Amino acid sequence: MLRVKLRYLQAENARRHEIAQAYDSHITHRLVTRPTIFSEMKQVWHQYVIRCTKRDKLREYLASRGVGTDIHYATPPHRQPCYKEFKSYALPVTMRIASQAVSLPIAHPITVDDARAIAGIINEFEE
Repeated sequence: MLRVKLRYLQAENARRHEIAQAYDSHITHRLVTRPTIFSEMKQVWHQYVIRCTKRDKLREYLASRGVGTDIHYATPPHRQPCYKEFKSYALPVTMRIASQAVSLPIAHPITVDDARAIAGIINEFEE
């Protein structure tokens, strides 16, 4: 199965890049921080993760408008069992980011038009 999917990998990565660009160009809400896009690098966009200081309210708002979101890696790295020796570290920036991160849809069947519409919904979010 993966050998068959490999034939489409570059096209899928290009599609995700277009969706990420649409999000980046259209999300303007003051409480939302978009991911940094490095022009000298080609990102794959396995996830498109924004940060919002009112993440849970934003997720509820998006869900009420039919937009699914997810929280990937909700447990910060230093709190993962495999890094238990770092558990006592404060790492306030890491903790803040973990509490604000939310993944927007980017996988199939999301289109560029869908991403623009989702960005519009985010921009209408009233905190």
